[in-house]
Amino acid sequence: MEQGTRTRSDRSEAINSSLLHLGGGVATIGVAGDAAVELVPSSLLTLIRSAPLSRIRIVEGTPEDLLEKLSLGDIDVAVGPRLATEPCQEIAREDLGSEPFHVVARPRHPVFRRGELEWHHLVGYRWILWPRHTRMRAALESTLEAQGLDKPVSALESDSIASTIALINRTNLLGVVPNRTARRFSRLETLRIVPLRIVESDTTTLYWRANRKQPTVVALALDCIRAFVDHSGRGSESVGTGSVALL
Repeated sequence: MEQGTRTRSDRSEAINSSLLHLGGGVATIGVAGDAAVELVPSSLLTLIRSAPLSRIRIVEGTPEDLLEKLSLGDIDVAVGPRLATEPCQEIAREDLGSEPFHVVARPRHPVFRRGELEWHHLVGYRWILWPRHTRMRAALESTLEAQGLDKPVSALESDSIASTIALINRTNLLGVVPNRTARRFSRLETLRIVPLRIVESDTTTLYWRANRKQPTVVALALDCIRAFVDHSGRGSESVGTGSVALL
């Protein structure tokens, strides 16, 4: 525990020292899924506020697209769900922690009129689902299968976290989102978590090019993401749900 505290403190001091000498630079950060909602924006606040001459570009896409852009040098860093396939040797990878999933609905969805909910109460509703290759889709389907239930009826398929949230909020669709998104929009009363447990989780992963010296602003962006995760508890079931004050 003491070693972990020293590590976080050392990282914070190194970031602060680098910020004092950072004049400018450009970092392009690719984000996939839930990383676009809180983890990456919150992680970069210190860099944005303390190094106004630096430029940060945030690019959203699927994990596969971002890894290809990273390999081509179009982006400097990618943050999102861990891919099942191993990246090429030029790409370094660091797992930031596990992320559980939740079924969510709009706050006044008819499903909440029931007393004690069970999984079979959900199968009659229509869903907005993630594409078949995604971990969230597989986790939902395997959970229903374990309950002896059919796969959900899909009204829409989306790989956009923003579109998923908007459509769930405005319709009676059910959907699955990662923990950070579910809790953030539950606090805002945009979504409400359905109190049923999905048995699987996902891993949030940081990717960057390992075959070149990183510009200072890119190295700082990586350290800010790590510092934010370290502060909230690396490897816990909720990645990056806290805040970090470095200055």
